[in-house]
Amino acid sequence: MTKNKKPAKTTKKAKAKRKLRFARGLALSISLLVLAAEVGSVFAVQALPESAFLDRITIEDYSLRSFESFNHASEQITQLDKEFQKQKILWTSDRGEKEIQISEFQPQTNLDILTTYLNDFDKRPAVDRLRVFILGEKNHSSLTVSLSRIKESYSDTEIEQPLKEAAYYFENGEIKISPEQTGYEIDTLAILKALNEYHRTLNVPTSEKLPLVVHEPTLTTKDLEAHIDELGQIINKKITLQDPDGAKWTVVIKDHLNLIIPDGESYKVSEDALNDFLNQEIATEVETEPVNATITENEDGIYAFEGSARRGRMIDRAAFYQEFQNVLNSEEDTLTLPIIETDPVVTVPDSLKEKGVTDLVGYGYSLFYDSTVNRIHNLTQGIATFNGQLIAPGEEFSFTTRMGPIDAAHGYRAELVIKGNDTKPEYGGGMCQVSSTMFRAALYSGLPITARKNHSYAVSYYAYPNGYGLDATVYDPLPDLRFINDTENYLLIQGYTEGKTAYFVFYGTYDGRKVEMDGPYSYNYHSVSTPSITYTSELPPGERKFKEYAHTGFDVDWYRTIITADGTASEPELFHSSYEARPPQYYEGTPATE
Repeated sequence: MTKNKKPAKTTKKAKAKRKLRFARGLALSISLLVLAAEVGSVFAVQALPESAFLDRITIEDYSLRSFESFNHASEQITQLDKEFQKQKILWTSDRGEKEIQISEFQPQTNLDILTTYLNDFDKRPAVDRLRVFILGEKNHSSLTVSLSRIKESYSDTEIEQPLKEAAYYFENGEIKISPEQTGYEIDTLAILKALNEYHRTLNVPTSEKLPLVVHEPTLTTKDLEAHIDELGQIINKKITLQDPDGAKWTVVIKDHLNLIIPDGESYKVSEDALNDFLNQEIATEVETEPVNATITENEDGIYAFEGSARRGRMIDRAAFYQEFQNVLNSEEDTLTLPIIETDPVVTVPDSLKEKGVTDLVGYGYSLFYDSTVNRIHNLTQGIATFNGQLIAPGEEFSFTTRMGPIDAAHGYRAELVIKGNDTKPEYGGGMCQVSSTMFRAALYSGLPITARKNHSYAVSYYAYPNGYGLDATVYDPLPDLRFINDTENYLLIQGYTEGKTAYFVFYGTYDGRKVEMDGPYSYNYHSVSTPSITYTSELPPGERKFKEYAHTGFDVDWYRTIITADGTASEPELFHSSYEARPPQYYEGTPATE
């Protein structure tokens, strides 16, 4: 006789699986029933008239049931919008009033979307129409107006008024105070919100209070009067602002007293006034957007440049504000502008990427206004000679070696050059403009300069833009301009002229080094008044003809500091120039012999 076995114990996992199967079966059954119902409903809904759907659709809080058809509703909505835009509102305030027709705000609505929806309703899928019939549908009207357009609509009124803080100024030898002024600004956001509400309800008031934002001054005449006697100790203070590139500006405090706010025993600086000063007098000369460049290589290995890369430069306003305030309250009188640089995008072929030429390293430029035709021809040809040349890592660049022969056979023309104590025509006159521009490119790229000589006397071409002392004369074989590519990769030279400006740009791998130039410091001025005479038989005995103006002699010092990517600053490196004094020069007819 066999014993009956006990039924196996049902586990929780098994029960869960059964419940899941049951739920899935039930859901499938319900879905089939709903699908059958929907199919039947779809056919029923397709037979309904438009009025049955109009009763189910609203725009904002308004039902379309009163309209005869969708086309009728679309026409009426368009007409209502036109009438809305014709409405006029008298905006009133304590500072004035103005009546404005809504259309003057140039509002943009979603009217085209609503009318398209209504006109194309019969084209919507049957299931979608069923959903609208069962659940109904609410649409929204919307209105958009440019905030600047709202403000512009009141530009012919005096309702708005700028905020003015009380400020010191200096006039006729006296410290005076310009009074404060409360600021009033039209609240354009509040007006936009009101217009949307009027558009939603189609209820436009004939007049409305103009919303204004009031800005009260924080610095009053009374505040400044209490400290006016204390300003005498700083009104004559001069602060020199220096661009790391070398340009300088001098700020005399008495000419900018609106910057000053008394603060106990010291002084604060008005941030708004300081920003206005930067924008008006400094920023336009310093701040620039980055400029990208593309370099290509043809099948002959010659490089071509599209554009010329430049870093973007912006003054760090927060840092400048703090540093200016520190200098104002100290014995210091010089402030270097804190500059934030933005790297450009330099697009290069793979052959240059392999050489590490991917970034802008640095550039230099010089101006050649009033140059003769021959001089311009020579310097343009000289710059083109260097365009596209590579400098290997660790290589010492020699200008005269790279330049090659400078003679008529190589396309150069005769032009004035300085030779000893004389200035006379010679082939290649103007090449010193090329070498000076190259010197500046190497200087501002932070490269070691191993050979450079200034001109014998100061030449006006090289005084721009930052003063004398940044020129480099060359003459084959000496003097030469030499510098070392101490980066880890190749440097590629781009040379070109634009208008009356000559440029050299270096591309390579930028290692983050920055250059700060301090100068020029000019001193030891001297002159020679006795004229220099060159006798000639081409003039009658004793008759003089002007040859060359006198040149003042002086010395100039510039200091270069190189700051590496980790913030380490080098010792200032001196670049000294000593310019000779030259007397005025004349031709004179050879004296008659007895």
